[in-house]
Amino acid sequence: MAEKEEKYIVFKIEDFKDVMDLHPNLKPAILEAQRLYDKYREFRGKKQASYVVCNQDEPYAEEVWRIILEGEDVKAGISPKEKKLPIADLIMAGMELLKAGKQSIGYREALAEVYAQVGPQAPDGVDSYLWQRVRGLVGEDG
Repeated sequence: MAEKEEKYIVFKIEDFKDVMDLHPNLKPAILEAQRLYDKYREFRGKKQASYVVCNQDEPYAEEVWRIILEGEDVKAGISPKEKKLPIADLIMAGMELLKAGKQSIGYREALAEVYAQVGPQAPDGVDSYLWQRVRGLVGEDG
């Protein structure tokens, strides 16, 4: 399953031009590095690089990450139905919601999915009383 990783060096063009104006002696070296990079990609049979960039501090950045990672999974041949939920994260988030006594639409369904993957025994590090409450919410509290 695809994971977040830093793969690119990105410069905002406006800021980059300002730097080049302040240090014009760097421009030839930067342009040569770009030319060599383009030649390298051409040699490897890749088209010229072109990317969409999203600032990570934007409120929609996590949604962009989700879309990118799902797309990478599809390219790798992993269908969304085959992906396993990040159980530890879901359990801990679920436990926090249970502790706070909050529920939201789809919450029971999410817990049911976690339960289906984990089973009736409380996973390591998860309070057994809270896991019993999860079991009750998903209708498995024998």
